[in-house]
Amino acid sequence: MSWAWDDQHVVAMDYETSGTLPEYALQPWRMASDMWVTSMAWVYPDYGPLKHDGMIGHSPYATKRFLEWAIEEDRVVCGWNTPFDISVAMAQGFTALCKRVHWLDGRLLWRHVFCRPETDDSKPRKPYGLKDYVREHMPQFAGYDADVDFHDQSAAALEKLHRYNVQDCAFTLMGCKALWAQLEPRQQQAAWIEAQCLPMVAEANLTGLLIDTLAANDLILALEATAADKLSLLAPYGVTEKVVRSPKQMATLLFDEWKLPVQSLTATGGRSTDKTTLFELAFIDERCKTLRDYREALNCSKKFAQTPLAAAQYNGDNRAHPMAMVFGTYSGRFTYSSKQNNRKKRKDGEEAFSSEGA
Repeated sequence: MSWAWDDQHVVAMDYETSGTLPEYALQPWRMASDMWVTSMAWVYPDYGPLKHDGMIGHSPYATKRFLEWAIEEDRVVCGWNTPFDISVAMAQGFTALCKRVHWLDGRLLWRHVFCRPETDDSKPRKPYGLKDYVREHMPQFAGYDADVDFHDQSAAALEKLHRYNVQDCAFTLMGCKALWAQLEPRQQQAAWIEAQCLPMVAEANLTGLLIDTLAANDLILALEATAADKLSLLAPYGVTEKVVRSPKQMATLLFDEWKLPVQSLTATGGRSTDKTTLFELAFIDERCKTLRDYREALNCSKKFAQTPLAAAQYNGDNRAHPMAMVFGTYSGRFTYSSKQNNRKKRKDGEEAFSSEGA
């Protein structure tokens, strides 16, 4: 099943948000306490010039009114990074309505149009943000977001923010229409099917993963005991935690002092001491097996226990919120972001778990 573009059955919607800390603005699970909507806008064709509606500030009624209108009018709701906007609506209590709406995401459409393998790590990956699209395809409007303050709560600043919000919707609608027209029928069908998962992705991002803090703390203790045991066995050979945490000192230990064969080189030409190297060396030297087990215990403690606990504490809801990125690779697989982006900074610790594709 696919869908044919129809101007009278589309609408673009977007939220602007803020929080008690700037990074909280993009964390909808904080809606009840530390995050709120500062502007909501939607733009749609109506047999002529584009019309817009919405409001400054936060009112769940506006969200409810919009979703019910979109369903009644059978409008496909276009967005850019749509899972975020859906999760904001869900955080206001409208999960059921969100699941009845048909959605499209301009960022995903652009990736379907572009769709190139990114094999050269020396080049920056192509950005797919709305501002990037405007600069590339509507350069006369580039910089329309200049001097917009996303967190100033004064009346004048909020008025300016809302005008920017309406512009976001207008450019989203124009971008989605242009991108849809560039897709072949089979690509349109794939994009339409893909879009059906957006509410589920949004709900998963909003809900997060409940962290069993007792089990995580028990795991830390068990892995610390394993690491201490392995380190005691390695101590007579000059191994310390400081040595293990330093690739340079590890290389000196393995290849100069223990006279083991170099397995591979790093990108900068150094002697690699990575997991694969220790795995291979473990077959020829028992000390390397113990060293591998020691380092694995430390890494597992960090990755599977300490980081989830830090996320649960930071998020304030006893959960981690790894963000599923739809079409995270050119081949269409999901990826997960373990850091929450915001407009000005990255904040470590608020999310846990990272995956290259599922």
